[in-house]
Amino acid sequence: PRDRLAFMLEDAAPVCMISDSATADLLPAGVPTLLLDAQAVSQAIAARSRANPTDAQRTRPLAPSNPAYVIYTSGSTGRPKGVVIPQQNVVRLLGATEHWYRFGPDDVWTMFHSHAFDFSVWELWGPLLRGGRLVVIPNLLSRSPSEFLALLVREKVTVLNQTPSAFYQLMQADQDLPHLRAGLALRCVIFGGEALELRRLQDWYDRHADNAPVLVNMYGITETTVHVSYIALDRSIAAQEANSLVGRGIPDLQVYVLDDLLQPVPAGVPGELYVAGAGLARGYLNRPGLSAERFVANPLGAPGSRMYRTGDLARWRADGVLDFLGRADQQVKIRGFRIEPGEIEAALARLPLVAQAAVIAREDSPGHKQLVGYVVPEAADSATEALIDTAALRRSLSQSLPDYMVPAAIVVLQALPLTPNGKLDRKALPAPDFTPRSIRAPRTPQEEILAALFAEILHLPQVGIDDNFFDLGGHSLLATKLISRARSTLNVELAIRTLFEAPTVAQLSERINAKDQNDSFETLIPIRTTGDAAPLFCIHPGGGLSWGYGSLIKYLGNNRPVYGLQARGYTDLALMPDSIEAMAADYLEEIQKIQPSGPYNLLGWSFGGYVAVEISRLASAQSGLDNQLVLLDTYPLRANVFKTPDQHSDIERLDFPVERKTAYLHRDRIREGITFNAEKSILSSLSKNHIERMNEVTKHNVSLLKDYRPEKITGDLLLFVATETPRLPAPEVWLPYVTGQVNVYEIACHHGAMTDPEPMSEIGRVLTSKLHHALHNTSSVSDEVKLSSRSGLHGNQHLAEQHDAA
Repeated sequence: PRDRLAFMLEDAAPVCMISDSATADLLPAGVPTLLLDAQAVSQAIAARSRANPTDAQRTRPLAPSNPAYVIYTSGSTGRPKGVVIPQQNVVRLLGATEHWYRFGPDDVWTMFHSHAFDFSVWELWGPLLRGGRLVVIPNLLSRSPSEFLALLVREKVTVLNQTPSAFYQLMQADQDLPHLRAGLALRCVIFGGEALELRRLQDWYDRHADNAPVLVNMYGITETTVHVSYIALDRSIAAQEANSLVGRGIPDLQVYVLDDLLQPVPAGVPGELYVAGAGLARGYLNRPGLSAERFVANPLGAPGSRMYRTGDLARWRADGVLDFLGRADQQVKIRGFRIEPGEIEAALARLPLVAQAAVIAREDSPGHKQLVGYVVPEAADSATEALIDTAALRRSLSQSLPDYMVPAAIVVLQALPLTPNGKLDRKALPAPDFTPRSIRAPRTPQEEILAALFAEILHLPQVGIDDNFFDLGGHSLLATKLISRARSTLNVELAIRTLFEAPTVAQLSERINAKDQNDSFETLIPIRTTGDAAPLFCIHPGGGLSWGYGSLIKYLGNNRPVYGLQARGYTDLALMPDSIEAMAADYLEEIQKIQPSGPYNLLGWSFGGYVAVEISRLASAQSGLDNQLVLLDTYPLRANVFKTPDQHSDIERLDFPVERKTAYLHRDRIREGITFNAEKSILSSLSKNHIERMNEVTKHNVSLLKDYRPEKITGDLLLFVATETPRLPAPEVWLPYVTGQVNVYEIACHHGAMTDPEPMSEIGRVLTSKLHHALHNTSSVSDEVKLSSRSGLHGNQHLAEQHDAA
């Protein structure tokens, strides 16, 4: 902020500011400024000697104790404080660690962090003092893990410095983009800036077993010149340790763990961390009182020596390695109880599926302070997020913590928000709930996918096309993640500025330079093309369009491609097949363009379920493999579904839903010129010609059903049933058509609402688990009824009664 810049300039009182013409106007006035791109300045510089200046040319000789920089950190009183670091500290930092790293002129470094964050001192002076090459990372690119990973490969970076929070996101890109992973030239990754959760590194070691760079954890503080300690990690340390080991002190420093009387504590006993030696800052600029409070006399050192009181808690292990425990001064008081959030965070991090945890005390309503926990799943994607039950997490915490330490709410995030310095941004943690908003549903496939991405990134069940991304809790880090997801899903390039200018789905969709709208009616539409898991192919319902499956990507994780199959009648009615079997053969050819060989993941809703059955049968006949077949509320037509044979409209309500909620497409309504409700229907943007084309496609698909009878297919069937739709048969009617089990999962919705956000979240949760466990030939989905054609019927009483009624 401008006023913070003004404070720093006033406090530091620089004699000159170096800038350029594009930036100078953004800075507060009052300091003499040298514009490097001014013609007179550039000419004067060109006329000067390129040699280093000598002491004779300076106003006074340069001493090692002269300041190298003043860097400002936040103060507990709200007033920033400037830390004064002498030049000798920077030189000795690289010299005292030389025996560990052996940095040289062949190394390529990145300047990833802001120069306002002291990690940049290590990044900048490392290559300058050792002759390496420095790649300066643009700010926006640093917020895109996939782009940053590509840069690491392209520039052949060998030395990477990362905060743990940033590296966790890079790990996800490394997992999602194996073709880039193979090109990494890293020889060491150095962590700093915040606590490292060692067990998070297991996946990295698994993927880089043959050429893993050395991972090093370095603890440090601004007041002690970047780094204090060092430990080289390996797979065994990452597997065994839950806390953050920070190793042993740099040789020219003394590291103490002391009690309240400044006496050393035994190994295993927590205490406050103090640092003495060559790395200490001169103090805080113009703050003698604060300097005296934090830079105290060292009772364990030479007379007159100082040590810095870090405010961090740590303990020595028996092997002499330092274990970081968190801050000593983050206590909060709830209902009179003093609470250390770090203890709750550690308890959360120990729970299954939880990779990262943060706990803060919020006061969103005046006078109502409560603890709120935030967790990041191990896989850091929406699929794993869907499997986390926050109520179960709170119950687990209640078993190890007193009730006043159990958070009132737990929020699941795909990533903890970071500050520009790459540390946890506690102020950006969202409130545990949001004000309900009216929803205007997407009108086009592009809006449907964008709405799903908004909801995925913001962790909301659904988002209307007029909801503002930033009003829903979005911030700059999430904005860059949204841009990255939009790039991989829609194959479009967005600038972060565009999102700030067009922060709603409707506005952003208008700004996107999208493909021709006719692409929305192609036979095979890519809903998401990225990821190295086996794709999921979704077959259209009776209306012939697969747009509604766009919402599914929110619940399947980032690693699984999704494609939709649509009726050929939208491009040419003459191409419509004359049987469901022919349609299946046609679609299988399209599928094999994406995935040449099986087994296949096939999903069909309503009419699409019959086509999916036939595709599965054909594919199995070709390969001899069982496919993963998923049906959404589809039943064999010879089952007694209808009350009377002449109620032909029932089959349309059953098989051809095209509007959200409970409204369905009827042929007579199309003939009358149906007007879709723009507030509720994704199809509201259809032109009159497309509505008429849908009428023809629907009638054609209806005509195919009267001659279709499914043949028996091999393998299991996963069937989702809509329990709120009347007069549907029991799932047992599928048993004669399946050689394996019929695994039934009930969804509390009407048939036509299966792709609404709430039902789709349940479907996605089960489907994610099924597709994952299918790789291991196991199933762990709860609330599932298994029906076996080999061992008789094993349904519950409700299903039996439903079958009798049918």
